[in-house]
Amino acid sequence: MNNAIRVRERTGAFAEDKDVARAIRLNEVEPALKAGESVTIDFTDVPLTTQSFVHAMLSATIRSKGADVLEQIQFKGCSPAVKTLIKLVCEYSQETDADRLEDRSARRGVVGSPGRARKKK
Repeated sequence: MNNAIRVRERTGAFAEDKDVARAIRLNEVEPALKAGESVTIDFTDVPLTTQSFVHAMLSATIRSKGADVLEQIQFKGCSPAVKTLIKLVCEYSQETDADRLEDRSARRGVVGSPGRARKKK
């Protein structure tokens, strides 16, 4: 079974309320996925959203279940701006703690494993 979530019905034309997004995730997305069902998140007539809305709706699920969960989630009716934010959140939500630590170390100029990290000369 495919569960359709029509964002416009819950948010209007601008999806920005993180509490609504969190409720969608907890009450609709995660129960459907747990039951082995797929989910379609329909952004038709929602030309704009915020990164925090998309994050609240998707990130915890991707982090807890892994990237493969995205095979059960489809997106429909996405404007270019909405697509960009969904891609961004999906990408950074797949990063592991080790990836984030490595990125932070690289930005600070640190090399080596966290236990033996040292500044680059």
